[in-house]
Amino acid sequence: MIDSSRNTFFSMVSPVFNEENTIRELVDRIIKSFHDSGLLFNKRWEFLLVDDGSSDQSFEVILQLMRKYPGLVKGIRHKRNYGQGQALKTGFYCAEGSIIGMIDSDLEKLPEDTPKLLKEFLDKDCDIVCSFIKNKNLVSKIGNRVCQFLFKHKVKQVGANQMIVHSRFVRRVNFVGNDQRYFLPIAVSLGATKIGEVLTTYKLRKYNKSNYNIYIKMIQGLPEMLLLKRRIKQKFYSIPVCEEYSKRFEIILSERIYS
Repeated sequence: MIDSSRNTFFSMVSPVFNEENTIRELVDRIIKSFHDSGLLFNKRWEFLLVDDGSSDQSFEVILQLMRKYPGLVKGIRHKRNYGQGQALKTGFYCAEGSIIGMIDSDLEKLPEDTPKLLKEFLDKDCDIVCSFIKNKNLVSKIGNRVCQFLFKHKVKQVGANQMIVHSRFVRRVNFVGNDQRYFLPIAVSLGATKIGEVLTTYKLRKYNKSNYNIYIKMIQGLPEMLLLKRRIKQKFYSIPVCEEYSKRFEIILSERIYS
């Protein structure tokens, strides 16, 4: 477990699976955008990259980034592929920051938008700030309406995957399945009340093929949401993940980056 007693202000978490072509650019752009914004000036922060059992050179690139940004970029490696949701869960579990940001590593979301979300979070003293994009496809729009109805939320995009949240709503929370699509209703069930939204930019990925399938998502969506509602009603997310979870991953120690 990473020591959480060092007063870290902010943790950025990104799940990585076979993204050797994008993570270097992602990290460079995120760090530059925060530097230019001045939001994290004189504050301790970290960027956690969670390698979810990649079969390409992603892990080696993470080691290179740890050398380039010692003490800032930190690597965590799953012992096998568990899926995006579990990679985020691991990142949250290990994060030191009192505020946590998340972004996918495929560059479909603009890294430069992340400081905008953090600024909204800080300026309005939010519990969680969600991103939303314009021109979502019809299936996503329908899914969002159903989610709004089931969980009584008015946000423009419930299933955002680029957001800022107070750590108490995600750290040690036992996310399962595709819960990464539903951080907002889970956070609200745990007490989040101040919700912000920021318009962000979406771009088609330059590398690899997305695993996103609109038809599978359409079929899975309603059962997932009904199960989520049931788990929330049973207060499932109030039970913290146990220490046994740490057996799934290894934290990359600083000595490792020079070996």
